[in-house]
Amino acid sequence: MKEYVYRTYFVLSGLFLLIGIAYWSTDVYTLDFRKLVGISGSLLFLLLGMYRRNYLFSFIGYGAFIWGFAPLFHFHLFPGSYFNESYLLYFTLAVVLFIIKPPPTFLSGFMYSFLGVYLYRCLSDYFASSESFSIEMFNNIDLLAFAFSDYFWVYLFIGYVTSVLPYYINRQSTDDPRFHFVTLFPVFIMTFPFQALVGVSAGLYRALMNYKGVFQTNVIKEKEEEAKRNVQPAYQNYWLRKAFKDIFSTYRNTLQVNMTSLKNFNQTSNQLMSRYGICLGMIPFITWRIGAISVVSLGFVFLSLFSLFHIIVVGLISLAAYIYLAIFYVLDQFHLKSKKVNTVCPSCYHKSELPDYLCFNCGTVHSNLRPGLFGVRKRKCQCGQDIPATYLTERHELHSVCKECHKPLHTKEATPFCVSVIGGPLSGKTSFVTSTIQWLRHKVAPERGWDVEFLNEDDKLLHEQKVNGMQSGHFPAKTSETKPFAMNVKLTNKNWRNDKLLYFYDPAGEAYSNTKELARHSYYDYLDGLILVIDPFALPNLASELEEELRDHPSKVNQSAELLDDTFDKLMVHLAKNIGIKENKKLNIPLAIVINKVDAFGLEERISSYEVSSTIDNEAGQSLDNHPKSELERMNNDCKAFLSSVGYQFFVNQLESKFSRYQFFLSSSVPTSSSENNDCTKPLLWLLKQRGDIK
Repeated sequence: MKEYVYRTYFVLSGLFLLIGIAYWSTDVYTLDFRKLVGISGSLLFLLLGMYRRNYLFSFIGYGAFIWGFAPLFHFHLFPGSYFNESYLLYFTLAVVLFIIKPPPTFLSGFMYSFLGVYLYRCLSDYFASSESFSIEMFNNIDLLAFAFSDYFWVYLFIGYVTSVLPYYINRQSTDDPRFHFVTLFPVFIMTFPFQALVGVSAGLYRALMNYKGVFQTNVIKEKEEEAKRNVQPAYQNYWLRKAFKDIFSTYRNTLQVNMTSLKNFNQTSNQLMSRYGICLGMIPFITWRIGAISVVSLGFVFLSLFSLFHIIVVGLISLAAYIYLAIFYVLDQFHLKSKKVNTVCPSCYHKSELPDYLCFNCGTVHSNLRPGLFGVRKRKCQCGQDIPATYLTERHELHSVCKECHKPLHTKEATPFCVSVIGGPLSGKTSFVTSTIQWLRHKVAPERGWDVEFLNEDDKLLHEQKVNGMQSGHFPAKTSETKPFAMNVKLTNKNWRNDKLLYFYDPAGEAYSNTKELARHSYYDYLDGLILVIDPFALPNLASELEEELRDHPSKVNQSAELLDDTFDKLMVHLAKNIGIKENKKLNIPLAIVINKVDAFGLEERISSYEVSSTIDNEAGQSLDNHPKSELERMNNDCKAFLSSVGYQFFVNQLESKFSRYQFFLSSSVPTSSSENNDCTKPLLWLLKQRGDIK
């Protein structure tokens, strides 16, 4: 027995020993030693029995208790029988006590509870009366008899508890199990409801703690390690997905933990039975077995109820979250579709709805930055930085790269307008593109209230070098790249729903010398318009007619060496393979045909049967439709007649059979310094009008 258990029993026994002496002193004049022996004598010998570990002293203490109290009272122990002084009864009790050997702690507990109840009743009567305090008030034989008889079985139970408590505290079995073996069955029967209550409570408490532990572990936002395994380098919005996963993982994991608790309960019950034996271990064994059953059965019931409540709460919150997501997703998609937002890489020609965006804190690439599972208005990058996920939160202000080649982009979610300039070598494509951009910046834009800017400084410097060279009489150097880098120009206007981004693809003329080169030009899959630049002096009949002028002034026009029909045929073969031109079906892509270099050798006057209007319209914001349609029709008729006159009626026939929309225009060799009779921006404006970008 541990030291503090010794001290506790010794202190209590000593205290009640003194109480017994005090009680006897109230009736000392009668020299009634039975009270002294019954209370103090029994406690004294019990103390000696515990101290000396000798059952003889404990046996004498039991005898003193019986001799001291039994003759004084007549009370019912069992129905129809009375406990009275009888030598036969004394002998029988002595034999029983000697055989079963109840430990001294049993009678000690009995005495503690009995005297405790008696003192409580005495003090209660004192406080209920108006009498003054005196020691004689404790000498109440009737009250003593009442306290002894009415709670006798309670005292026995408390005595039993005090007899087994030291063994449980010290975690050891009894040295002599006879007493506890005899008392096991009646105590087990009487305490079974309490055992069941404790077992059920323990099992239910364990199940609740299991659920709480699993819930606290599972129901948390994603950790950094989990976020790194996501398809996007970002944290998922909890209510859009993980909340549902947590419900089922919590349910599944709690069931597993409850099964583990079942094993632990069973293991503990077996250990208790093994440690204390059947006499002391049966009650805790059954209690823990009931707990084992409860942690699974009641745990399942409560887990199902909590999970149902969890589902309802998560469902309501997630429903609101999905509605919130749907609103912003629809708004973002409406923005992209209605404004025709697409991202086109000027380097590799890859086209996607959105580019890959970079976190402005860590530079991590986000490939699908839009409202979704990783955030509605914003998403949290793995580095912890919130970045915009929709145009409403200025997603376009982030740095972006191409999804294919990963080169930087500056598209800013503008509406792309892609134009390919087609023509043979030295047909004047580069001069035409340079002049178009220059006139767009300094003439058309101011008139219409547009702002024109280059996406990067390199494009701007290259353009200005070409313009300066053309103004000084030097044509731009011949394009050498058969797979060109698109020249980007951004157009903005406060009345437009979205900015426009022009892509001019100007490959070298050699790109049209064979279809293999054209196959590399994947931008043909999404072109918004074609501009075919014709060098009229490369047409054989006209070249023969002006042979002398061309020989005397070779540098004036830089005559192209490739025939128009060769260039056009290879282009049509490429379009047939990649776009899928069907027989007897025309292409819907608009085609602007520019007859270039008409300022040389009086060609403009020859082609035009009337004077071409100098401007589209001088008033800002006015459209090409403000001119009589007959002017464009007259231009078409004049150019067709010219081509027919130089032997290219077959080319005109091909145009009419292959394209549903086409328009002829005239352009000079150096449009930046010529009159406005052949404004080189007219083809671009006509193409923009065909898609509905301008009126």
